[in-house]
Amino acid sequence: MSIRDLRRGEFEGGAALYFSRFEELATNPALGLTTLPIRPSLGEEAARFGTVRKRIPDGDPVASVAESGASVVGLCTADREGRGESRPAGDLGIALRPEHRGREVGSALVGRVLAKGEGRFDILRSSVLSGNEPARRLDRRFGFVERGRVPGDVPARWRRP
Repeated sequence: MSIRDLRRGEFEGGAALYFSRFEELATNPALGLTTLPIRPSLGEEAARFGTVRKRIPDGDPVASVAESGASVVGLCTADREGRGESRPAGDLGIALRPEHRGREVGSALVGRVLAKGEGRFDILRSSVLSGNEPARRLDRRFGFVERGRVPGDVPARWRRP
């Protein structure tokens, strides 16, 4: 298992990881994962990934992957909220293949992204469903504090570096 920066050309591994979340939710809707309401097409996901990937060299966003063998098994990003000159807030996101959860892979990914993003965000938010206790524990481990809940049962957590 290795944790490293996201590289150019890793769309297929990242897309496969993201699309696997929709499959998981189809078999277990109470799982506590957050996704778009409808699975995007491969083209839509390629466009989104391309937009994110183009901004990485400027330090906005920060993205790391967990790799096992030749497979991407985890992805963590911290990305600016909104666009424009003044963007002090960001959102943290993480995705892990089920067989790698509970093995400190998420901690390694979040730790790397937070370290690389140090000083880039005034506020960093992680939003998880209240029933996703493993994600809530991970957030608490890294100093996120629950600040409230928004409609749809997604508690918003904020971290101030």
